[in-house]
Amino acid sequence: NLIIFGYNPVTVDSVSAHIIGFNPKRIKIITKTHSFGIGEIDIDKIEVIGEPLRSVTRKFRSPRSVTGIVTDGTMTFRLLFLGGESFHPLAKRIRVGVIGCGKIAEYLHLPGYASLGNVEIIGVADVNEERLSYVKEKFRVKRAYRDYKQLLENDHLDAVSICTPPHLHKLMVTEAINHGKYVLCEKPLATSTKDAYELLEEVKDSKYFVMPAFNYRFTPSVRMVNEIISRGKIGKVSEVKAVFKSDQRIWNAVVPFRFTEKTGVISDLGPHVIDMLHYFLGDIEEVCRVEAESERYGVYDHASVELTMQCGANANIILSWFSDSIIPSFSWEIKGSRGTVRFDVLRSPYAVKINWNRGRWERYAVEPLLKDLVDKVMMAVKRTHYSYGAEISYFVQCVANRIPPSPTVLDGVKCVESMDAIISKL
Repeated sequence: NLIIFGYNPVTVDSVSAHIIGFNPKRIKIITKTHSFGIGEIDIDKIEVIGEPLRSVTRKFRSPRSVTGIVTDGTMTFRLLFLGGESFHPLAKRIRVGVIGCGKIAEYLHLPGYASLGNVEIIGVADVNEERLSYVKEKFRVKRAYRDYKQLLENDHLDAVSICTPPHLHKLMVTEAINHGKYVLCEKPLATSTKDAYELLEEVKDSKYFVMPAFNYRFTPSVRMVNEIISRGKIGKVSEVKAVFKSDQRIWNAVVPFRFTEKTGVISDLGPHVIDMLHYFLGDIEEVCRVEAESERYGVYDHASVELTMQCGANANIILSWFSDSIIPSFSWEIKGSRGTVRFDVLRSPYAVKINWNRGRWERYAVEPLLKDLVDKVMMAVKRTHYSYGAEISYFVQCVANRIPPSPTVLDGVKCVESMDAIISKL
């Protein structure tokens, strides 16, 4: 089966895409119903147009991942659509709240909710009066609370984002679930493996779900790579290198919680890398080596980690609070027996480069190169990224349709467990 990557809107007559792993050709897909339902693609016909196409020019903001098998009578295609305004328009208004009014709430959660139709931010909570007032005014939120419990006691509240420092996450997640709220919680879910598994026990039987905020999973390039690996397109993966560099002087928090623990950059950037390793390759077999140093911040601000995965791959990770640009870099190289994939989650979120062991790199994208360049500027100026809105849209759709999310609370727990294994090697 061929794998096709492209975008689809909620309501379409047709959509163009292109093939990964073969000579890129444009695919025109015409739907019967002119819409895509949850988990379904209703295809009327499919046309293969011969000319190469490196990118798709349509632009959509929210995440969508749907797979299906269709045929045009001569060729069979496996479809993976990334994008789409939403699963479908929300049938009822979803009311959300945000606990913690720091930078992650200001740049990710609140703008994400504010951009969605039929979603109302009914309250924010923070102990910092200045930040609380600022965020309330900026996003025109009706109610602001110094005590987050008062927000949770609002019977009209459907869901809540928890954007506080990590040591508060376990307590707040548990209380939110006990108040009958769906939860999107920033990483990590807990500060120790013990606490993480205790949290899992608390929430596993609840009808309300907890979704860990691993936003980079919702980046188009990450979805593409996951599909490429899971379908065996680059063969058996043997080596992985991930480098995450983000200048802490620019991407600093309102509350300096990152500097209260010696682990520093490991605890800050590490969970994103570990979750993506889990997403791509499964569980970690062993933490082989960890080296860390402190140059500027009084805590570890540069670290390297070597791991082996249960699938047999070796992984090398570099984490740093020092960057050569105001735009952070989160680059990956994944080597398989049939080819190697390169991509940068932050600097090129819509494209991957693949070497099919032919000595040359080929670029595959779901947006033109100009879109990547524009998004780089937006990240530098407004500190935005495609995955921010995509994650929020997905979470809201899961709440509206009572669908268990992915990543799951267990994904969050496993990430905490892996991070503890890394920290224990220091």
